[in-house]
Order: sequence, then C-alpha cells, then structure tokens
Amino acid sequence: MTMPQWIFFTPLLWVLGFVVVSIWYRRSKGEPIFPRLPDDAEFGEKGCSGRSLKSPLSKIGGASRCLLVAVRKGQLIITPQFPFNLMFLSEIYGLDIKVPVGTVASVKPMSSLFQKALRIEFTRGGPAPLEVVLHDEKGFERAIGSRVTVPGDRELKENVGRRKNRTFLFARAFFAIWGAGALFAAVTGLQDDQRFRRDGIATMATYVNPDQSLDHQIEMGVLQYEVDGVLYRVNSIYGIGLFEVGEQEKVYYLRSNPQEARQDSYSNFNMLWLVLGSIGLSVSIFGGMVAKRIW
Repeated sequence: MTMPQWIFFTPLLWVLGFVVVSIWYRRSKGEPIFPRLPDDAEFGEKGCSGRSLKSPLSKIGGASRCLLVAVRKGQLIITPQFPFNLMFLSEIYGLDIKVPVGTVASVKPMSSLFQKALRIEFTRGGPAPLEVVLHDEKGFERAIGSRVTVPGDRELKENVGRRKNRTFLFARAFFAIWGAGALFAAVTGLQDDQRFRRDGIATMATYVNPDQSLDHQIEMGVLQYEVDGVLYRVNSIYGIGLFEVGEQEKVYYLRSNPQEARQDSYSNFNMLWLVLGSIGLSVSIFGGMVAKRIW
C-alpha cells in the first residue's frame, strides 16, 4: 500500500478541524471570537491569569496571562482572549463565565508559593469556585462591591501595572494548539499500530528503489513484501538517505487486505509525536508560571 505524503500533515488537519468546529460553537452561542474589554465597564483587565477549581484537570491547567476580566452593568465576565478561547479550551478548563454580580458569594485574597490571587466563590447553582490573578484588586473590589470581600492571608493590592508580552502569549497559544494536535495524532496512530499488531501478520519487507509510477513519490523509502506470490509495496516513514536499498524491516499486513500494511517502526514515529505533544502542552500550561518566577 502506498502511503500518501499528506498523512504527515494529519495533526495539522485535525487541529484546523477543531478550530473550525470551536468557532462555529462559539458563534452559535453568541460568544465573540475576539473578546474585547467593554468601553463602559466599571472594571476591566486583559492578560490576567486564573484557574477554575471544578476538577483536577482545571486546577492543574488554567490560564496564564490570557484572561479577560470585566465587570459591566451588573455582570461579571471572565473569558479567555483569542486564540485561547478556541478548541474548547475555555469549556474544558471552566474559564468562560458571564454571571450576574449578585451570584458572587465571596472574594478572598490568597497567597501561594507562585502567586497572589483572588478566590471567587459563587452562590449555589453558580459556576465552580475559581482563582484569578489581577493587577488592580482594589479596582475589582470597588466594581463588584466590598460586601463580598472576606479576610484572607493578605490585603488587597492596588494597580501595580501590567507587563504585556504578545510574543510570549502567542508562543504559548502555538504550543497549546500544536501540542493538542500532536497528542491526538499520536493516540490515533498508536491505536492503528495496535490494530495491525493484533490483527495483522508479520513478514519481512525489503527496501527497494522508489518508482514514480507505482509509488507516486520519489522522496520517501519504499518497502516491498510478498504475500502468496504477489508483491506489494508500502511507503516507509524514512526519507531517502536514511536506509540502504536491500535492507529489511518487519511489516504487518492484514489478511483480508494484504496491500494494507504497517511498518514496524511506525510506532517510534507515533511515540515521537506523543513526546513532542506532551512537551508542547507542558510548555503552554506551565510556561507562564516558570516565566513569572524567572522574570
């Protein structure tokens, strides 16, 4: 079976698909794709950090320097800025909130090893408790009402200014989207590897010279194997120069369709995607925390 070259763009195609679906979903709910601070807001800040306490995942993840927080006409608005509001990240992490200010039960200033945050709790039936890191906590208190402020382990801080770093913000967005796509490609690829090993038959294949008319490409290696006297060919994951003609490698083919085969070392390719995807998501999730400690 000839492996089409576009298969290596599968992670990107999946990412683009998730982006398109998430845009449609937000538009169907009447939510903006590019959230902006309202001009008539009593309080508003961009580039904030925070996390929802609704689940272990949301506690570990959260958002770093990409939240928009506003109080406008009796409404508390907390939403990720573009592009962190795509791919259902805000729904997964519980950080897309628009509720009446009256549903806020308490606001408590808290300190931890890494940051100073406000813990916001809501009345019964409201969103899960969350923590947000604001630059002007006093301004937020004035907008939302001091009645809900409860004593914490520190005093509320005044506006100390904001550091803007768009390059860092979009770098984290890139790592989040690319990492999610790489992980998805790795998981689906490993599932296919398991299927071929479980249902397929192992045989040895030999590297041969690519033939444009047969393989429809001349850049990737080609493995040739024989089943019941019939020769079949499958594109390798290795490019020209990474093997020698005549070398052999194990492949798995399906008994019901011998021309459908999987190279044995394809699992290494999928494991690489798994590692790179995990690194990408880790950089996106924890990069802000590390940068804050360094700079």
